[in-house]
Amino acid sequence: DIPEVVSDDETMGTVSTSGDKMIDGVATDITMTATAKEGYHFVKWIIKDNDTDEVSERTDAQITETVNNNTRYNFRALFAKDEEVTVSLDNSYLTMYVGDAAQTLTASVTGTDNVEVVWSSENDEVATVTDGAVTAVGAGETTITATSAADESKSASCTVVVTAVPDKTTLTNLMTEAYMKVNVESDGIKYAQASKDTVMTAYKAAMKVKNNNSATEEQIKLAEDALRSAMEDMVELYKVSIDTDWLNEAEVTMTAENGEYASADGKEV
Repeated sequence: DIPEVVSDDETMGTVSTSGDKMIDGVATDITMTATAKEGYHFVKWIIKDNDTDEVSERTDAQITETVNNNTRYNFRALFAKDEEVTVSLDNSYLTMYVGDAAQTLTASVTGTDNVEVVWSSENDEVATVTDGAVTAVGAGETTITATSAADESKSASCTVVVTAVPDKTTLTNLMTEAYMKVNVESDGIKYAQASKDTVMTAYKAAMKVKNNNSATEEQIKLAEDALRSAMEDMVELYKVSIDTDWLNEAEVTMTAENGEYASADGKEV
């Protein structure tokens, strides 16, 4: 019989030889082949000297040794489980608004030297993806997937929810109206400074909502209501004149608050 040639674990891989027998006293070349099973790979041969217990190694899956009846070695093939390819994403859920700047997903691949992934979107009408950059297209929900280029059975996904930007036309129109009431006299109408200040406070709050791409319909409605209410409560100013020739001047006191107009002679406010 030829020297012992075995697999360390036959569930991972098997061994075969080019012959099972040799002629006594005649040197014979024996080729030994280690074959890994699916999901495993060959690591090395462990060659042991049975007399000295010395061990050597060979890393080729197929080796040829010259043996005879005095050969005192045995050969053991070692196998190992392939490292499983895994794909992961830095986010599993994204919320976006139509028109938002693209958000970038980062894929991490392990278990292979090929770390490339193929990106895809379940619904391009909701969101598209290019090299991990996700662009919101329309309202709805879709799944962005990164698939390993080395193993197409391995992938990772991210759910993307896209919301349409609420309509701000009414809010914009109200802001324009408020600005004109505060800063531009129309048909000679003037308003008390205190009420103009109230309108401007509501105007500034509305501006923040208008510039916020994430503003909800409820926030927009509240800003509209506050601005509309402030304008409805504006106090008009009326010019009052007193003819002091008809009255005792000591009985007449006229004042103007908040910097409102008053004539120098005190007859008009």
